[in-house]
Amino acid sequence: MERECYVLAHGECFTHSQIADMLGITKSSVDTHIKRAQQKISDRVMNSLFLIS
Repeated sequence: MERECYVLAHGECFTHSQIADMLGITKSSVDTHIKRAQQKISDRVMNSLFLIS
């Protein structure tokens, strides 16, 4: 669900409210899913940068 919300928000440019309506979940759930997805992406980027150093 996190990936789907993230792609709809950042790839397809839907609002969080639109995503909530499409997926049948609350806007706050969409907010949470996107926040978690962004954190996972940030963690992976930081880990890969440390491997380069």
